[in-house]
Formats: sequence, C-alpha cells, structure tokens
Amino acid sequence: MLGLFSNFREGFVKNSFILSGGTLISQTLIILTLPIITRIYSPEYYGVYATFLAVIASFSSVAALRFDMAIMQARHNTEANYIFLISLISLIIFSLLSLLISFSINGFFSFNLPIHIPLFFAIGLIIVGLNQSFNIYFSRQEKFYLTSISKILISIFMILFQIIISFLFDNSLVLILGFIFGNLIAFIYLSLNFNLNKKLKIVLFHSKLKMKHIIIKYKDFPAYSSFGSLMDSLSLNLPVIYVAYFYSLEVAGIFGLAYRLINIPISFVGQSISQVFYRNTVDFENKIKSFELVVKLFFVLFIIFLPFLLIIFFLGERFFQIIFGNDWSSLGDITKYLIFAAFARFCVSPLSPILLSLGNIKLGVSWQTIYLISLSTVLYFLSHSDFSLFIIIFTIHEIVLYFLYLIFILFGAMRLQRTM
Repeated sequence: MLGLFSNFREGFVKNSFILSGGTLISQTLIILTLPIITRIYSPEYYGVYATFLAVIASFSSVAALRFDMAIMQARHNTEANYIFLISLISLIIFSLLSLLISFSINGFFSFNLPIHIPLFFAIGLIIVGLNQSFNIYFSRQEKFYLTSISKILISIFMILFQIIISFLFDNSLVLILGFIFGNLIAFIYLSLNFNLNKKLKIVLFHSKLKMKHIIIKYKDFPAYSSFGSLMDSLSLNLPVIYVAYFYSLEVAGIFGLAYRLINIPISFVGQSISQVFYRNTVDFENKIKSFELVVKLFFVLFIIFLPFLLIIFFLGERFFQIIFGNDWSSLGDITKYLIFAAFARFCVSPLSPILLSLGNIKLGVSWQTIYLISLSTVLYFLSHSDFSLFIIIFTIHEIVLYFLYLIFILFGAMRLQRTM
C-alpha cells in the first residue's frame, strides 16, 4: 500500500494526516456519544434533527455562490483576500434570502415544524458557510491544523450542549441548538486566527485589483459551479428529506442515523483527502500527472474502505441494536444495504476536485445534473413503495451513478493533462 503513495508529495500525505486527524477525533467523539444521544432522544426527535441537517447541508455548499472555492485558485494573496470578501457578501445575501425559504418549508411537509426551527435554518446556514470560507482560506495557506482544531471544537461543544441541556429539555430543538452552538464556537476560534480587520483594509484600500474584475474572472463558479454543487448537495441530502416526507419523522430518524453511520469513513478520511487533493491539483507539477494521481488515489480509497464494508455487512445488524437500543433495532437492516452505496461514494467523491478546475467545471455540472435527475426519477417512482424496496433500489442507483462519476473524473483528468 505504501508503494501507491510513492508519487505523492510528502506534503500531501502530511496534510492529509493533519486534516484526517482532526476529523478522526471529532467524529470519534460524536460516535462514542451516539449511544447516549439515541437513549435521550427518540427516533422522531432525531428525525427532525436529521431533516434540519439535510437542509443545511443542501444549501451551505452554495451559500457563498462558490466564490469560497475560488479562494484556492487565486494567483496571489491579495486576490485571495478579494475573493474571500466577495464570498462573505454573497453568503450574507444568500442567508437572508434563505430565511424566507425556511419559513416555506412547513408547507412542504406533511407535518408542521415549530416556527422557531425554520428560523434556525438561516442562522445555521450562515455560521456553517462562514466556517467553510475560513477553512478554505486557511487551506490555501496550508494551515490545515486550524481546520482540524475547529472540527474538534464543533464536536466537543455540540455534544456537551446536546447532553447537558437535555436534563432541562429533551426535544429536537436541543439537538439543533447544539449543532449551531458548536459551529459558533468554531467560528469564533477561526475568526481569532484570521485577523479580519487587517485583511479587509488591504482589500479595500491597498489592492490595485477591482472587485468587479475578480467577479468576472471567476464568474464560472457562481454561474456553473454553484448550480452543480447545489445539484450535488441536494442529491446527497434529498433521500433524508424524502423519507421524512413520504414515510414519517420516526423512519427519517432511523434512516438519517443509518445514513450518517455509513458515511463515517467519508467524514473520517474522504473529505480530508479531498481537501488536500484539491490544494495539490492547482499546482502545475501535479496537473501534468493528474490522471495517474486519480487512479492511484482511487485504489488507496478502495483498500481503506473494504474492511469497514465487510464488518458492517456481516456484523452490523446485531451490533447496532446492542449499541443504540431497542428503539433503533431496524438500523442494522438498513445499513447492510446502504454500506455499498457509501463504498461507491467513498472511493469516488474525494477525486471530484479534478472537476473544479476551470476547464472541467461544466463537465462536473453535467454529471451532477444527470445524478439529480436520475435520483429524483427513482424517488418519484418509489414514492408509494415499501420502505425495504426503496432501500435496495436506492443502493443500486448509487453504485451505478458513482461509477459514471468516476468515468467523468478520469476524462477530466486526461483533459487537464492535455492542457499542460
């Protein structure tokens, strides 16, 4: 396995471990406390929380109109500061508009969310968006340790809030407020390390670049990448919202937890590798061998996930019932199918930064559009089906579509090499 890393730069491996280490600690804390959470909160309460997280995740990736992702591609720090400011402005405007959208959510569901929960959609969106912009800016500077620490802070303060406040209230609002509180603490930490006032003064008074020029230069990010990213995030989170709508909050709670558990490897390793891989794809020497890097990284991810798949498939059913309690007994039945969907996603998704290069953005959007249309079609025809059938068909759909995604990525890598 070590041989597979032979052509990767030492910095890539080091930074991947730094980010993965922070994610490992933060996610381990969440996993270790999940048996406590599932005994405090019912599947129905967790269903409201899972739906909240799905909506936040669907829109947080585009709240800054993807200008945050352009920070990494800036040619110099002054330009990066400009893009960061543009991303903040976009985030604020988008979040204010989302407040109106949030209050319309009640009309979509067959149940009524308390009026204060839609309000927290907008609050959570802006805090998560700010943290995302900060983390990408620090990744540009290769200060990956700040991102790692922020992830740990989110988990610690979120868990403490959700457990301690449950002695006073044991409803879904506590879960939601805990999520917001943890992200708020991380935002304060990142802000203290950013020196925002100094950077904004440089942007507003000393830079020779025009903001309009920067927006035009990186117009493909809001014009194409935003749409594609929204398609991608909606596709990833739509199943949870779908289950809440067509089945029940209780089923959505169990499905949401299963969905979260089978994606643990992606949270542990996949996202961290993807973030560092993205940083490396903007370097000239890596662009000329991008196809080779994609193939090798795919096989590394395959080997990493395989033991996890085998454990969940053969031992997960009984294990989950013991760990999470009798109220969550159907968790194992769901995860033994969904684990194959997670396998496909884990091996392919971290390679997607190849499609963020300016020449490949439209290619990425094409796949994301195909995926959302395909998923929506499948969900539509399964809307009145048995839940067990839904799980099986959904899993098959994920495997097929992520194989197609891999083909798109390999084609994008070859195109990137030819442009060098």
